[in-house]
Amino acid sequence: MFFSTIVYFVSMPMLYEIAFEWTFWLAATPEQLVIRDNLYGVFIILPALWIGVILFWMYSAASRKDVDAYV
Repeated sequence: MFFSTIVYFVSMPMLYEIAFEWTFWLAATPEQLVIRDNLYGVFIILPALWIGVILFWMYSAASRKDVDAYV
């Protein structure tokens, strides 16, 4: 997960360039622009999801019951 976060931050300027600076988007239909914006938004939210997964894992590990508690 750490490696993917590094890759995320390193590739972010490149993805911005692809998503908003290419001349391809000047001739794109509104539907294509909506799809582009949605995909870019999903890529933006990934670190927040990773943090949520880590927090959930930390909580579940800290609140784990002993085996005797289930018997």
